[in-house]
Amino acid sequence: MKIKIFTFVMRHRLRVSSGVLLLTLFFAWFTAQAQFNNTLESYFLKADIAAYDRFLGQFGSDEIIAIAFADEQIFTPENLRLIGSISTELEFLPHVRRVISLSTVRLVSGDEENVYFDPLIDEIPTSAAETLLIKKRALADPFIPRILISQDAKRTAIVAEIDHIIGEFDYKIILIEQIRALLAGLEKSSGKKFYLGGSSVLDEAFFRYNQRDQMYFMPFVLLLIIAIVWLMFRSFRLVIVPVAVMILTMIWTYGLLVILGYQINVITTIIPPLLMAVAIADSIHFIADYLHECAADNESKIQALQVAFSNVFIPCLMTSVTTALGLLSLLSADLAIFREFGLVAAGGVLFAFMATVTVSPVLLSLMPFPDAQYRGQYQAGIIAKFLLWLGNWRKLRSAAILAMVCIAALPAIWLLPQLEIGTNSLDYLKKDDSIRSQIEWIDSKVGGTVSLEFLIQTGEGTLRRPAILRKMAEFQNYLQNIEGITGVYSAVDLVKALNRGFHGGDEKFFTIPPNRLEIVQQLFLVEGSDDLASLLSEDYTIGRISARVEIDKSQQIARRIEKINLKMAAIFPDSITIFPTGLVYLINRTEHYLLTSSVKSFLLAFVVITLVIMVFLRSVKLGILAIIPNFLPILFTIALMPLLHISLDVGTTMIAAVALGLVVDDTIHFLTRLHRESRNHPDLKSAIGHTIQSVGRPIVFTSVVLGSGFFILVFASFNPLINFGLLAAIVILLALFFDLFVLPALLGFLQIRLAKKN
Repeated sequence: MKIKIFTFVMRHRLRVSSGVLLLTLFFAWFTAQAQFNNTLESYFLKADIAAYDRFLGQFGSDEIIAIAFADEQIFTPENLRLIGSISTELEFLPHVRRVISLSTVRLVSGDEENVYFDPLIDEIPTSAAETLLIKKRALADPFIPRILISQDAKRTAIVAEIDHIIGEFDYKIILIEQIRALLAGLEKSSGKKFYLGGSSVLDEAFFRYNQRDQMYFMPFVLLLIIAIVWLMFRSFRLVIVPVAVMILTMIWTYGLLVILGYQINVITTIIPPLLMAVAIADSIHFIADYLHECAADNESKIQALQVAFSNVFIPCLMTSVTTALGLLSLLSADLAIFREFGLVAAGGVLFAFMATVTVSPVLLSLMPFPDAQYRGQYQAGIIAKFLLWLGNWRKLRSAAILAMVCIAALPAIWLLPQLEIGTNSLDYLKKDDSIRSQIEWIDSKVGGTVSLEFLIQTGEGTLRRPAILRKMAEFQNYLQNIEGITGVYSAVDLVKALNRGFHGGDEKFFTIPPNRLEIVQQLFLVEGSDDLASLLSEDYTIGRISARVEIDKSQQIARRIEKINLKMAAIFPDSITIFPTGLVYLINRTEHYLLTSSVKSFLLAFVVITLVIMVFLRSVKLGILAIIPNFLPILFTIALMPLLHISLDVGTTMIAAVALGLVVDDTIHFLTRLHRESRNHPDLKSAIGHTIQSVGRPIVFTSVVLGSGFFILVFASFNPLINFGLLAAIVILLALFFDLFVLPALLGFLQIRLAKKN
C-alpha cells in the first residue's frame, strides 16, 4: 500500500499539490474567523453549569469590575467629587448594570409609616462637620465597610456590576479598554494611582497576552525551529520541507477548530507549539531516512525517495495514530476545555501525517540530488561518533543503566504524593505581573472581587418568613468568619435595614422582625426596586446569598465547599433547597475534575497506545516493552513537579496523556527499524547497532526540536503554558535518554529476539 501511495503522489504531483492548495484555502477561510474566549464557564460541560445558568437567569450576573484608589483620607470633598465623577462615567458605559460606590449607595431611613432610601452623599460636603458626618454614617453601615471602603477609611472602591453574557467575550474586552482609557485620563488629572480588579479584568488580560504571544512568540518559535533544523541538515532547501508541513498543519488545524464551533483559550494556545513539533518530527524522520538512503547504494533520487518513504510510512502512521489516541484520551476528561483540546489537537496530528506523506516527497523530488560531499559530511561528525559508541552494546553497561533507573525510581515514587492539585485564575499570571498586583491590592485592602453564590429555592413567599431569614443570617455569619471572604450579603441585610428605618434609625432594631406580616409590609415598599430584585425573585421563592472572595484565596475557599455544604445541611430544613454556585464554586469543580481527568485520560492513553503498539509490531511482549521507557520519563517528570513548585492545574493536567503520545513516537521508530534489521542481523548486538546508526540521528534531531520548541514556552505570558512547556521539554529529553540507553539495555539484558533470519 505504501508503494502505491508513493507512486500515486509522484505520478500526480500537480494534482496532489492543487488538492493541498484548495484544502488549505478552505481551512484558511475558517481560520480567519477564530475567536478568543477564556471565561470560566467555557471550561465546563453543560450539565456542570446548569445551576449557574439558573442563577444567571434569575439575577443576571455575578461579575463585577472594581476600581480602587488610596489616600490619607478618603472622606474629603475632592475625593468624594472624584468618586462621583467616576461613578457617573461608568454608568454610561455599555453592559454596566449598575454602579455601587460612596456616591451612589443609599441608606435606609424612615418611620412607622414610610421608608426612604437616602443617598449617603446628597451633595458634596462644604464643611469638616458635614464630611465627618458622612464618614460616620458610612462606617456605621453594615454593608459599606465590607464592600466599598476599608476600615481605616484610607482606601475605597467603585464597583461596577456588569452583564454576564454566556458564550460571548468581546464585550468585556471593549468595556475594559474603555475603563482603562478613563482611568489613564484621571491619573494624569488627579495624580492618583488607580487599581483595577475583577474576573473580567483577568479575562481581558488573557486575551491581550494571548494576542501578544501569537504575534511575537510563535514566530520566534518558528525561527528557532528553522535554525535548529538547518543546523541538523546544513541545507536551507531541506528546511523548506518541515516548515511547509508545519504551516499547512497549523492552518488546517485552526480551521478545524472553528468548524467544530470551538474558540481559542488558554489551553488551546498549547496547540501551535505541539503541532509545530509533531509536524517537524514526521518530516525530519523522512528527510533523515532519505539522506541515509542517498548515502547508501541508491544513486537515483526517486529510488532513494521511494525506499525512504517505504521505511518511514508505517512508523510515521503508527506514531501519528498513537499520538492522536493519546490526545483523544482527553475526551474522557470531565472538563469541556480538555475535550476540545484533545479533539482538535488529535485532528492536527493526523493533518501533520497527511501533509508529510503528500507534500514532503513532492518537495524533495523538486530539489537536486545531494552530492557526495554533502552526503559524506552528513554521515560524519560528533553525532555519528556518539551513535557508533552507543551502538556498541555491552551487557555490563546495560546492567549499570537499568540499576541506575531502578534507584532513581524510588525517590520519584516518594515525591508523587506531594504533588499539589488546584487551579486559581490569578495564578495564570506571573507573580510580578502588574494586573495581578492590582487585583491582589484591591482584594486585600478593600474587598474581594469574585463571589461564591448560594441559590435558595423554596415555596411561594417562603423567603419572607422570619424563621427562614434567621437561618440565612446564621449561615451568613458562618461564611463571614471564613478567611478570604471579605463580605456576605443577602435579603437579610435589606430586611434588617428596612426594620431599622421603620423605627427611626434606632440601631437596636437592626434585626429581623419577629412576625411575617411586618416583613411583608416592609418589603412591599421596595418591590420593583433594583435593591430587592438583585436579592429575591418577584414571588419570593428564589433568593441568593453572595459572599465576596479574594481571588488569591478562592482556591482554599473552594476546597472548603464540602464543609460548607455540611453546614448548609445542618442549618436549613429539608423544605429549603440551597446549593452553591458562582465563579468560586466552579473553581472547586475544576479542582475536582483536574485529578479525575488526569488519571482517566492517562490510563486510557496508556492502555490504548500499548494495544496499538502490540498490533502494529505484532508482538505482545514488544508492546509491553515499548511502554516501559515511555512511562518512566513521565513518572520522573511528574515527580519533579513538587520540587519545581508546579501544581496539577489546567495546563499541567494534560501532560501525562499528551507526553505519552509524543514520546512513544521515537520508541516506535526504534522498534520498527530494529524489527527490520533483525531479519538481516540475527545477532541482537549487531541488530541494535545498525538500528541506532540508522534511526538514532532522526531520534536525536526530533527530540532536540521537540524539546526546544516546548522549552521556549517558558517565555510565554501564562503560567499554565509556561509549566506545560517546561514539563514537556523535560519529559521529551528524558525519553531521548530512555530510547537510546534504557530501551537497548532492556532488549539486550532480556535477550529479546524480534525476528527470524531473512
